Amino acid sequence: MRERPNGQHMERMIQLPHRYARPRLNFISPFVKDTMFCFNFIFWLVGGALIGIGLYALIDQRQSGAGVRVEDLSDILFNVGLIIAIIGAIIFFVSLLDA
Repeated sequence: MRERPNGQHMERMIQLPHRYARPRLNFISPFVKDTMFCFNFIFWLVGGALIGIGLYALIDQRQSGAGVRVEDLSDILFNVGLIIAIIGAIIFFVSLLDA
């Protein structure tokens, strides 16, 4: 520390050359961040809605007496309610983890 002529202490400031300056590593505009958040929220809602529609279709199929039979791969592929619920769950969890 240096002293000023009036007796006060003055801290020394070291200025680094430009090549040692810390670069801005991550700048994302607020518009892009807000847009990504909104789309992610919309996908999360759509995934939840698809889960609800798929579960409603499965419950309706079970209450109508047809039942949900899963013995082969073809039973899963041709059961529309189950496919919608699975796709909805995938969309829901991917968009949830993306946030």
